[in-house]
Amino acid sequence: MTVFFFFELTVIALLNATAQVFIKKASILNWFEWSTFFNKNLWLGGLLYVVGFFLWVKALNRGELTFVVPFTTSLMYIATIFFGWYFFREQMTAIRVIGILAICVGMFLVMKK
Repeated sequence: MTVFFFFELTVIALLNATAQVFIKKASILNWFEWSTFFNKNLWLGGLLYVVGFFLWVKALNRGELTFVVPFTTSLMYIATIFFGWYFFREQMTAIRVIGILAICVGMFLVMKK
């Protein structure tokens, strides 16, 4: 696997994690109002999901399923935790840090053949 492929998987994970930030920002709205459908955060989140989906399909075509899915999902978990801490002031507890380290160890093991 090339460095570009790892970069592509990282972009996919970051697109999905960023989409979740925009969707969460839009989630404070009242879902029963028409103005919700014109919310820029909702549309940006959706757009990022669509772009990430097409890159995801391309990555699945180029790589092994048993590598692409765990690697990308792990990166997305880590990015989501950091984005939650940075954008929403969610707590970064010791347990979460240990979880991130465990995910990193798991990613390393998945990368080994």
